[in-house]
Amino acid sequence: FEADIFFTAKWHDGRLRLPPEVQDRADRLLSLWEIWQPLITAINRRDMKLRTPDLVRVSADGDVTFELRAFVTFAAPLDLGDFPFDVQQLEIDLASVRYGPDEVALTVDHEATGRMDRFSVAGWDVDLGEASISHIDRERGDQLVRFTQRLVARRQSTFFVTKIVVPLSLIVFMAWAVFWVDPSDIGPQFGIATASVLTMIAFQFSLVRMLPHVSYLTRLDRFLLGATVLVFLALGEATVSSRMARGGRTAAARRLDLWSRWVYATLFAALLVFALVV
Repeated sequence: FEADIFFTAKWHDGRLRLPPEVQDRADRLLSLWEIWQPLITAINRRDMKLRTPDLVRVSADGDVTFELRAFVTFAAPLDLGDFPFDVQQLEIDLASVRYGPDEVALTVDHEATGRMDRFSVAGWDVDLGEASISHIDRERGDQLVRFTQRLVARRQSTFFVTKIVVPLSLIVFMAWAVFWVDPSDIGPQFGIATASVLTMIAFQFSLVRMLPHVSYLTRLDRFLLGATVLVFLALGEATVSSRMARGGRTAAARRLDLWSRWVYATLFAALLVFALVV
């Protein structure tokens, strides 16, 4: 995920204190790399573009303020099993990459930590989670001190419901119409069944770029798979009932259609609950 970050770090370095005779001088601007610094970096970043220079403001007493703005791409483990109703926990991890907790102590300025009031991401509702300080155990036995800001991102599912779930449901209902056509009318019955199958296949091709490419099934994948099976079941039932009608068993074929109407509707209702609710 990508974030526009404003980061402020403050610390005191007595070695930068000015002599008493020049204490009234204004703050100095120095390069970050000319003085001691805690070497804090984003440990889960994949790319970063700086928007401000590496400068610090130093007061006459040796108080250092470093301000940074950057556009950062962060890595985060995502679980898309509930797509498109998923909620993701995103973390911004900052750590001192050289100094351990016995050398550098980090504290959170909770009043200054947060997000902008006017904040929006297309397709998502993002809430501010907690900010915390923790330690990272490294393989060589030492530790690093870490600051973590958590974000809670909830996907807005309306787009996927209206663009995918509703059209898929209409295709399933179109196949359901097969059971309402008299089995002796072979042409209309097969026409509806085959049209439903072809429509379902074409619709699946159009969804390739809209669905996440993961190795496991999401909620939407389960619904799509179940809807496809139902459409093909309708085609299979149409084949059986038409053959029964052609064999002179028209009454039995009509009873099969009547029974299939309710079974098909029940299976679709169960699919909705299993794939999108449970």
